[in-house]
Amino acid sequence: AICARVRGIAEAGAKMIMIDDDFRLSTRGDCGCTCERHLAEYRRRLGENLAREEILTKAFSGGANRYRDVWYDLMGDTLRGFARQMREAVDSVDPSVRLGACSCMTVWDADGVDSIELARILAGNTKPFLRLIGAAYWPASWGPPCQHLQYVAELERMQRRWCEGEGIEIFGEGDVYPRPRHFVPAAYLEAFDTILRADGGFDGILKYGVDYCSSPRYETGYADRAERSAPLYAAIEKHFSGKRSAGAGVACAMKKIRAKVFSDPAKEIGGSYDDGFFQPEQLLLTDNSIPMTYGEAPVTAAFGENAKYLGNLPGGLLLDAPAALALERLGVDTGLAAAEPYSPAAVSGEYYFEEDETVYLADATGLMKLSPKRGAAVLSEFRGETAAPSALQYENAQGTRFCILGFDAEKSKRNARFSRNYCRQSQLVRCLEWLGRARLPAVCAKNPDLYLLCKRGGGSMAVGLWNLFPDAVLSPVIALDKAYSRAEFINCSGSLDGDRVRLDADIPAYGFAGFEVFE
Repeated sequence: AICARVRGIAEAGAKMIMIDDDFRLSTRGDCGCTCERHLAEYRRRLGENLAREEILTKAFSGGANRYRDVWYDLMGDTLRGFARQMREAVDSVDPSVRLGACSCMTVWDADGVDSIELARILAGNTKPFLRLIGAAYWPASWGPPCQHLQYVAELERMQRRWCEGEGIEIFGEGDVYPRPRHFVPAAYLEAFDTILRADGGFDGILKYGVDYCSSPRYETGYADRAERSAPLYAAIEKHFSGKRSAGAGVACAMKKIRAKVFSDPAKEIGGSYDDGFFQPEQLLLTDNSIPMTYGEAPVTAAFGENAKYLGNLPGGLLLDAPAALALERLGVDTGLAAAEPYSPAAVSGEYYFEEDETVYLADATGLMKLSPKRGAAVLSEFRGETAAPSALQYENAQGTRFCILGFDAEKSKRNARFSRNYCRQSQLVRCLEWLGRARLPAVCAKNPDLYLLCKRGGGSMAVGLWNLFPDAVLSPVIALDKAYSRAEFINCSGSLDGDRVRLDADIPAYGFAGFEVFE
């Protein structure tokens, strides 16, 4: 039936057809399809007569195994076959019609096939295209971990990086469902759009600005603001294009689920995969206004499963406790002797030595007691029933530097007081600069949800600051990695004093300011 509809759209004269979000098997609350036909084929491929209930324990207990591989091969083949049938339906009308789909979080790993491969199958002999997933409406409509716009923007940047060099036309998800602006402000969409433009790797953005249920006259606010932002779009592209992103590197392996070690599969797969798609490295760094890059960097953040896919280690690594322990098992000396989780009510706060400050912690979810090796420097400690190091740094005999935070990043995503505080921000800045043996490209401290994106190239650096918080950023001062000779300002005015930029005005809520500095 769906193939017939796609064929009918092609017969009507459409030259480009996009299948919307839910071209996937795993939706919210499951992991693949366990209908009778899939079960029969799974049993045939497996050569065993497993009951539906046995699949969860057989395939998803422990690490990689044959049951899991056969399961994901079947799920991937299902989507591949469906995509080929739709392509054949379109080809029967006109092989030049472009056919593609919106990516979904599960159609990168958890459905046994990735969106890049599906885009090529759907494209046939035409140029592949793909609308990435991650929309401006998520912070207004969904709870954690979608509550901050910068989290969603980083999801899109991550997917764009995965598609780099693949020859696929890429555009962002500029959706403001459910519309109109009473429910999703246009400010969210414009901030999201300008972040993707500054990133520079996108071919466009698909903006869903017209209310579906009313006439085009009813809600014009999204279009009005896009039109007014046109000069800003041009300025951002002028100053940011042709440069490479700079900042802390982020490890974000695309395919991890086949080899992942599950301790409680009922909680860790299925509906929780969408949560897991948000990389904890992204959340921690954006929580603290640290600019990020998905390219090579002297320092990289790698938490949990992502640490297993690092390959050659960079000169400096920011790790959570599970990542450090995983590297220790591989023979890497990280400075961590052991780590164990805290009981839920065992921690009342965290004391930061450099700041001489205690930050209240509501609970110990995901927090871990660190046992450092000799030579490791303890930077902060948990306070409560028992005190224990909460962050340490260490340089091993090979000259590799490590900073380890006392948490399991996947399990502590809801523990905002641990990750989102001023002392954590200053600690991270010091650690990242020590790890990378250089200053960060730009730092603007003590402004919650201030998002920074930096790009270098041709003897200059462009810096964008998006205030994604209801409070204005007052009298912004931005510390740079070194002294520069002159500056050009974007959507603002200011002054350059060596390695400091001072803006002349506050950055309002959901406002943007930027500049380019020249060596």
